[in-house]
This record gives sequence, C-alpha cells and structure tokens, in this order.
Amino acid sequence: LLDRSFGERWRDAPLTRVHGTTNLVLKLKLGRERFALRIPQLSDASFHVDRVSECAVVHAVHAAGLAPEVVACDAQTGILVTRWIQTPPWSPAQTASPSRIRAIAAVVRKVHELAPPRQVRTLDLAGNLRSYCSTLTVQSPKLARDFASLNDRSNALLQHRTVTAPVLCHNDLNCRNIIGGGEVRLLDWEYSGLGEALFDLASYSQNHDLDKEARQLLLEAYGAAPAAMQRFEVECQLFDWACVLWMALAGSATNAAERPRFERLVSRLRHAWG
Repeated sequence: LLDRSFGERWRDAPLTRVHGTTNLVLKLKLGRERFALRIPQLSDASFHVDRVSECAVVHAVHAAGLAPEVVACDAQTGILVTRWIQTPPWSPAQTASPSRIRAIAAVVRKVHELAPPRQVRTLDLAGNLRSYCSTLTVQSPKLARDFASLNDRSNALLQHRTVTAPVLCHNDLNCRNIIGGGEVRLLDWEYSGLGEALFDLASYSQNHDLDKEARQLLLEAYGAAPAAMQRFEVECQLFDWACVLWMALAGSATNAAERPRFERLVSRLRHAWG
C-alpha cells in the first residue's frame, strides 16, 4: 500500500510508533512531509467495524474539512494512511472547559449535517450490545454473570429508547481523536456510521466524565432542545455500557493501566441503574 502511495522512497524513511492508541499507529517522515499509518489490532468482526463504510466516511469528512487528508484507505486490511496534522490532540484537562465544549458541539453539529456517503453503514446499537454480551459469555463467563443485572437494565432502556432520524456520527469522541482549536478536526472514524445524534454527543460526555452542568452546556451549544436532556442521560448510560463491554472484550478489564477506568464505569452504571 505504501509502495502504491509513495513509491519505494518510503522504505528508507523513518517510521515512529505513536503510543496511547488501541491500533498500531506509525508516523512516517518523507522529507518535510508527515503521514500517519493506522494498522488495526483488534478483530473487525468482534468489534463491529465496517471498513468499507469507514473508507467512505473518511473521504467525506475530509472533503468537508473535518478530518485529515486521506492518502490511502484499504477496506480489505483496514490500513489507513492520512496526512499528519502537527497540531497536538486535546488533553483530558481541556475537555471540560466551556470553550472546548462549545468547539466540539459545533464540529459535531457539522458532522451531523453532512450528507452521508452512499456506502456508509447504519449502526445497530441494540444488536451490537447483544453481540458483545454473547461474545463475553463465551470469553469470560464469570464476568458475564456479574454483569447480568446491568445487561437486563440495558435491554429495558433499549426497548423504550426514543431515537431521532439517523445522522452521520463519529461515536468515539475521545480527546485523543480531537485536534485543533479554532479549526477542529476529528481522527479515528472506525465506529462511525448513521446513528443517534445524542449517542454521538454522549461519547464525548462519558469519555471525559463531564458533570451535569457540562453536559447541559454541551447540549445547549449543540442546539438541542431543553427537553432532550432526559433522553441524553439515557444515551450516556448506554454509551457507558457499550464501553464496559468493549473494554471487557478488548482485555482492558485485566490491564493494570485501564482497569481503574473500567471499574469506574461499572461503578457509575451500578449507581445509575441501582
């Protein structure tokens, strides 16, 4: 793929690993130019990643000025090459500031207003959660039993969940995937697709543990009606549950570095769901 993109000149160029990401991400230096090379490390099937959809989305959002330039996107392997943007990603400490909340609300609104590309998938949250739970039952039966009450509560919420017309969503608004100040761009569109706008906003809220006041500001800056707050809280809880299951399947539950966050999410859900 790199041969096709750059010719053989890349073979003598330095490749540096970028840490702090689930995927293998390498920074490629070619003269004065810099590129990011993303190689998936988890099973697409197990984590419901659609590479055809992702490739369609990354081209569309770059054309809209919301993501880096795409050099190559290979749907068969999941390898993605983009132009490197030198601006550093947001830090966790920045994410709750009013200015950053307003900035992310504005860029998410732009994403949601985009005409979706033809090959984009439609997300099935309920189906994905059922699949995660089924896989967890096989992979870690004890953990699945411990989570039985949380799964029951999730199913009850999904049964009565109110959703709006689907829009193009990012669905993983973690600060590591957000760069820029005045001109914000989003990275890592693996979990993108047509889905519920409030769930997309919930991914920002819950990834950064926003308090109620900050969540309210996020909705107001986005332009949501005040009555949406109750539905938003449900989406936040469902996003937490999706994260718990994803982390359990990805091995974060036993990873020393990730374990505290995993336990914090489980505790937050048990408190919210009794």
